[in-house]
Parts: sequence; C-alpha cells; structure tokens
Amino acid sequence: MNRKFVKENKTLVKEFLSDLITKVLTGKSHRDIQKRLNSDPKIQQHKANIKRIEQQIIDKVDNIRKNDPDFDKRLKRLQLKYK
Repeated sequence: MNRKFVKENKTLVKEFLSDLITKVLTGKSHRDIQKRLNSDPKIQQHKANIKRIEQQIIDKVDNIRKNDPDFDKRLKRLQLKYK
C-alpha cells in the first residue's frame, strides 16, 4: 500500500473518531448509538472520569486566575481572540 495513502487516511480516521467522541460526549449522536453506549458500564466510567478531570482543570484554572492577575489578563485576551 502506498505510504502517502496511509498517511492521508490516518488524518481522516482521526477526524472521524474525534467527531464521533465529541458527539457522544455532548449527547448529539444517533439515539441507537447513544443507547448502546449508555448501557456499557466501562464507557460510563470513562465518561465520568473525563467529566471529573474536566472539573479539576476548571478548578485549577480558576484558582490560578484568582491568585495571579497577570495570568487572568492574558487568559481574557486569549479568550477574546478566539471567540
């Protein structure tokens, strides 16, 4: 198989998987897929872990923002830039 073809397909597969994971986590996937995933306890545990880690990151960033005003200014500047 041509190496160029393999490299191009890797990015396509990554995009597909990332889109699928995003839809599953946000609850915008097809109902049948969502039901099957919700019935799997391992996937439920992974979703809970992702939410827990997300909350930890948010808490740490909020704590840093309160203690470091310079960081807060830079973060606000970045948020306005990317919105």
